[in-house]
Amino acid sequence: MKVYTLSCFLLGTLALALAGRPDAGSLDAATIAMQELDRVLSLPGQPSYSPAFKQYSGYVTTDEYLGKALFYWFLEAMDKPDENPLVLWLNGGPGCSSIGSGQSQELGPFLVKKNVPELEVNPYAWNQGNCQSAVPGLSSGGHFVPQLANLILEENRKASEENYINFKGILIGNPYMDGDTDLWGIVDSAWHHAIISDNLYNDFQKNCNFSLVDLSPECIADLVQYNALDEIIDIYSLYTDRCELGYPDSNTSFSVQIGRTSNGRVSALSFNARIPTTSTRYTLKKLGLPIKEDWSPWFHHKQVGGWTVVYDGLTFVTVRGAGHMVPLTKPEQALELFKHFLANTNLSSKPF
Repeated sequence: MKVYTLSCFLLGTLALALAGRPDAGSLDAATIAMQELDRVLSLPGQPSYSPAFKQYSGYVTTDEYLGKALFYWFLEAMDKPDENPLVLWLNGGPGCSSIGSGQSQELGPFLVKKNVPELEVNPYAWNQGNCQSAVPGLSSGGHFVPQLANLILEENRKASEENYINFKGILIGNPYMDGDTDLWGIVDSAWHHAIISDNLYNDFQKNCNFSLVDLSPECIADLVQYNALDEIIDIYSLYTDRCELGYPDSNTSFSVQIGRTSNGRVSALSFNARIPTTSTRYTLKKLGLPIKEDWSPWFHHKQVGGWTVVYDGLTFVTVRGAGHMVPLTKPEQALELFKHFLANTNLSSKPF
């Protein structure tokens, strides 16, 4: 079984794969014929000036007896697809589509235009060239992306050379990682950004113990009151007006953890809005990782792109002015961050 095939079988949700492909000479005729059945020649509304790359879409059977299958969309790298392994993108939610959200609004080669049934080329698409096998995701991906990475590492220990996955790391956006720190981070961030009252904040302090599995009725009532903010503001982007349809259109500032695999260790990348930066910082403090390089700015061209802290095995990065769906709100910075993650290089510490 080839690396890209095994990775597809490991998908746990609707998934977008951005990658190269194996050498056609290594595949038999039957496999190539099956691939061609899934090949997508064009999309409705696709612009005529589209970049050249192949794409495939279909289902991977996971349980033939029960009729279970996973949907996938595979996009070859635009540059040197025969040399570029797999990058798997998983949106969060839980239940958010990696196709309807990730591919169509954030990092795919084509984005859906607003108010017209057409596509437009995304100049910051993430399949412009990938160099390693990695799994990025966001939000609830703070749980299932590390779990998937751990499964890959465990299977690698007993895999043959043919089945071994050259896995390099994970990238987690707005990660849900710890219920206690995540929820207190949400509450504290909401109060600091002046979107909840002193009274509600004090009620949270009095009524809630987020380390418990079963919250008190009073605490649940406080959370319901907080969630009502969704009806009047974009809770994913506190300083962005709600779009006409009432869906989150963009998001607030975000933080990132970047990391690589070293001696079987996988580190992560995380950016935060719905799970705010405050939550991630609380969680990192709880982990107690040694700091190797403390808080310092990184630059995107002439401007500060955000700030970063390098821990042992993990790098935490903020992207200034971005939000929950960072490739949507800050696409150029998101692509730069993604490229540095794959190349295992530091973000620029000076203007350029």
